[in-house]
Amino acid sequence: MPYQKIIVLLHRNQDFSAMATFELRLSSKAQPGTGRSEVLIRLRHGNLDLYGKSGCYVSPDNFHYYINTRKCERKGIRVPSQLQRLNRRDAERRGLYILEKGEIVVRGAYGGEDWQHDKETKEEVEKIVHGLAEAFEGEYYKSILNSEWMAQHIDRIRFPEKYVAAATPQVSIYEHAARFLTVREIEPSTFRGYCVTFRTMYRFEKFCRATDTPNFDWLGEDINKDVMEDFKDYLRRESDIAEEYPTLYKGIVTSMHDELPETLCMSRRADKISNKGDNTVKKTLRSICTFFGWCREEGVMSTQPFDGVVIGETKYGTPFYLSIEERNQVAEFDLSDRPQLAVQRDIFVFQCMIGARVGDLLRLTPANIHESVLEYVPIKTRNQREQVEPRVPLNQQAMAIVERYAEATRDGRLLPFISEQKYNDAIKEILRVVGITRQVPIRDSHSGETVMRPIWQVASSHMARRTFVGAAYTKVKDPNLIGKMSGHKEGSKAFNRYRDIADNDLREVTNAIE
Repeated sequence: MPYQKIIVLLHRNQDFSAMATFELRLSSKAQPGTGRSEVLIRLRHGNLDLYGKSGCYVSPDNFHYYINTRKCERKGIRVPSQLQRLNRRDAERRGLYILEKGEIVVRGAYGGEDWQHDKETKEEVEKIVHGLAEAFEGEYYKSILNSEWMAQHIDRIRFPEKYVAAATPQVSIYEHAARFLTVREIEPSTFRGYCVTFRTMYRFEKFCRATDTPNFDWLGEDINKDVMEDFKDYLRRESDIAEEYPTLYKGIVTSMHDELPETLCMSRRADKISNKGDNTVKKTLRSICTFFGWCREEGVMSTQPFDGVVIGETKYGTPFYLSIEERNQVAEFDLSDRPQLAVQRDIFVFQCMIGARVGDLLRLTPANIHESVLEYVPIKTRNQREQVEPRVPLNQQAMAIVERYAEATRDGRLLPFISEQKYNDAIKEILRVVGITRQVPIRDSHSGETVMRPIWQVASSHMARRTFVGAAYTKVKDPNLIGKMSGHKEGSKAFNRYRDIADNDLREVTNAIE
């Protein structure tokens, strides 16, 4: 079959034509000593036009060019109907115009050295073309392939032994990531955050491989500061990049579910892609830094990609939370017409009175309460040298909630907790129904500017923790005392923001008595 007729039929729905064409050309340079010239391969597909060197050489007499019949006819030159191709020398001798493309036609003395060499060259070139066709079919987003991609695949086809080690099944970094999450005891929200990070790393890897770095590998020796800086920029612009390459990202998301361990894709929002704000970028980089440190401890990774990378401190706005009066308003509001919402309201009020993180709240059982004192070890600090074990005396209202649901849970938990996302949704609805809609300042994660939002729209389970700390801080200005109940470490920076609020309250008082 003529090489220019070798067609790749693509089985996926592409934005381009459904075929790719391969053509053979002959280099004008002759090989010293043999007089042979290298066979060049041209790949055409839509607007894509790539050239690659085959590394195979053939005698110019055995490379036959296709006759440019139309040009010959325009020049008044008659071309015999059975004549389709000739080598360059014979075409020039007969005064025929030829195209630059052609194919290898082995002539000469049967069994001779040149005949045998060019026969093997013809077979080798045919193998390369068919291998490129298969590789091309397997690439999802074809318009961004380049000559480097073509050269790499030609080398793989010709010298497969060089890639045997690379082709040997190895444990991917994402399998290590799944094991990392298994062996480290972390709270659910942190677990989900790591999963988001690992999925983003996967999309970045696939994007790099499809664009300018075909051999990108997070476990490779060339992962360094420059790569991490590129990844930092990618985090800020991923949604924009996905819009620019919609077909590529459609394929990436599909392959993500097929290739990643199931643990990393369990979230119902696993396919969500967004531009990350400054704080999220810093948190993501810290998560990866922690994971890479674990990889080095396990002998999985030898490089230190974060050498020289400046992550920076996260910046937060003024913490917003419910006042004691607002908390009581929520607790006393009549929700008898919405009994399921009333249950989540009680859990929220209880959380406001103990200050536990939602992951710890989910794990509490009646065994955590001794003589009306709640004791537990926070997941966040469980594996640290200096564990913080909160002890929170429960007031009458908190104990009443515990007793109310003593028989309501079947799984041994303290309260009938639902999923964290539904719990967060319920908190927003509770505040809206109760009528707590005051505006609070929120730091925009992308612009860094402070904007005002109704508190019910931005409320979540973590606001219950802030409500506990904020309420306690208005009564007792000792962060270490409050930390014994909330689980904050001594000297925690988190309390500085509450101190700023307290100073503002005092300033308002002094201003009022001028």
